Amino acid sequence: MKVQIALLLPVAISAAVLDSRQAAQYRFTTKELKPQLRANAKRGLTRVGPIKLLAGLSGRHGMSMDPNGQSVQITIPKATFCGGSDCTIVAGLVGVQFEDGTAADVSKGVYTHHILGSNANKRVDPFVSSCDTAGDVKSIRRPTAVAAGFVGGSDDNINEPTVYGTKDGSIEGGYWLGKDQSVRVMGDLVNLHKKEKTVYITYDLEYIPGHVGADALGSLISVTGCGGKKIAAPAGAAANTTSGKFRFFRDGYLVNGKGHLHDGGVAMDLLINGKYTCSSEAIYGGEGATTVQNGKKWETISGMTICSGPIKIKDGDYMQLNARYDLSKHPLREHGTGGGMAEIMGMWTSPFIGVKGNAPPKNAIVDVSSGDVERH
Repeated sequence: MKVQIALLLPVAISAAVLDSRQAAQYRFTTKELKPQLRANAKRGLTRVGPIKLLAGLSGRHGMSMDPNGQSVQITIPKATFCGGSDCTIVAGLVGVQFEDGTAADVSKGVYTHHILGSNANKRVDPFVSSCDTAGDVKSIRRPTAVAAGFVGGSDDNINEPTVYGTKDGSIEGGYWLGKDQSVRVMGDLVNLHKKEKTVYITYDLEYIPGHVGADALGSLISVTGCGGKKIAAPAGAAANTTSGKFRFFRDGYLVNGKGHLHDGGVAMDLLINGKYTCSSEAIYGGEGATTVQNGKKWETISGMTICSGPIKIKDGDYMQLNARYDLSKHPLREHGTGGGMAEIMGMWTSPFIGVKGNAPPKNAIVDVSSGDVERH
């Protein structure tokens, strides 16, 4: 499957394809929770729905990327999050729930292919290219401004929130969301059972009122780049697929990066200027990620480990990605009653904090300008 991922993939969502008749049926409710990262923060769990998932395993519905998935496209109105005020989001986690608040996961018949979002009213200058090169990164031109992505995730990496700075607060900042900004959501959900299900998309956001520190930027980069490279996953064997070079266009720090893989994958590796920096490893099975499909036990990826950083980046540096698959350890995910195999992906997402207006953190683990790389 050819995958071309532009920086902040959700910006490709067009308002023209949103079903306004269905959107009018959605409710947006928020419950206050206790903050976990910052004593001066607030936290809320917003539920978006109800979403009716059609009887499962019956083919592709809408714009789904999964052969038996159902696409969901929603515009979340402005002033829905953060108590209706401007805020700086320090951590965000997207999820899927049933009406009673329990997790809608694989063990209960719902697979989250992805939930992505874009901020329709916020345009940003990308910090890294979405297309790669095998040659000199100077040949990659600076991208034009795009709509900012928003909190997203998929079945393999919604085990813990995206943190838009450092957990210890050494870099002050986060994702700035204005009260006049709406969020467009593109979901792709798979109902694994032949019975209609009702679910809600959830956003667990911890935030500080107002605009605090530097504005964090997001990215979603594919190892396949823009050239249609295929990810190697030979039957019964291990294989690596390494991307070309993606150029950085700003000074700053990568924080809390993690990979995105489908079943069969074991890890995503991040390289800065050709040197290994860190890995995000797949975690299989566990509560909510184990079920029986086509008469066989299925343990899907339940989480990806975090490359916390911060990793120091300078304008002109480049990154590469390496996707590791091993089908001798983990089979590809089947879809449908015919047992066909789902597609293969290898991506990397990481918040980026620019250094402008911020003192450099004392605990940066990578200084690519000096070549001092700590493997951890």
